Amino acid sequence: APAALGIDVDDAEPLEEALQELVCTPRELAGLPASERGLRARAAFCAKEAAYKALGPRRADVRGFHDLVAELDGGALRVFLAAEPALTSRGRLVLVSGSFVAALARRS
Repeated sequence: APAALGIDVDDAEPLEEALQELVCTPRELAGLPASERGLRARAAFCAKEAAYKALGPRRADVRGFHDLVAELDGGALRVFLAAEPALTSRGRLVLVSGSFVAALARRS
């Protein structure tokens, strides 16, 4: 059974260009055409917010968006700590009525 669950909902609109590199690591944006970066950055934002909720406040080492890495593969979602990749949350990211909905489960 999951130890914790994190859920976040955000508008499925491109994230402003000035915020994309604040939210996403270079790895997350690598190879994406400029036309896809804004929407992918918004999806990563939603995923990382859900992951932060699943991790809870006891993770003092998660201070910013670059402390988490979001991998999106279709609707499958994996978010892990940049400094500790073994600590992974898995879930789904779906588009519902113009909003991204991210749900992640953390095991122990």
